[in-house]
Amino acid sequence: VVAVEGTEADFLDNSADPGIGIDWIDESFVPGPEWQTGVYGFGYDTRTAPPSAHDLISTYVPDFTRSVYTRVTFTVDDAAAVRNVYIGADYDDGVAAWINGVEVYRSSQMPGGDPQWDTPVNLHESSNGSEPDYSPVIDISAVGVPLLNPGNNLVAIGVWNSDPANSD
Repeated sequence: VVAVEGTEADFLDNSADPGIGIDWIDESFVPGPEWQTGVYGFGYDTRTAPPSAHDLISTYVPDFTRSVYTRVTFTVDDAAAVRNVYIGADYDDGVAAWINGVEVYRSSQMPGGDPQWDTPVNLHESSNGSEPDYSPVIDISAVGVPLLNPGNNLVAIGVWNSDPANSD
């Protein structure tokens, strides 16, 4: 298990073009000083009454954030022994994930092509529950397992907001 609630990650919240295109997903990318360290779940919610995502957020990003990029490194001692890789996400509004620079998942709210900081996405509401709802958990083993290296690996996950002026 790599990127779950409470896992520390480097992140960049984007309310303007950070000027890095899609490079941030690559293993060789070195995050600059504008990147911060936080803990999953990332987000914001200005609503105070239920339903609200407050219980799901550990690291707050500013209002009017269009996208959030996260990066987590992890170690695999024996990559040949890994049989399965799964992804589940509780997100608002679109999400995509990469392992070692290769896309392994994209939610249906995301358009095709290389996502940019301000890629328009369709609406999708997070669970807004007191605990994250990662369902459905999706088996990405066919694409994910062959990407794993013995030693260090990178998971890059981006989340896009359909309207940065909305409440969450």
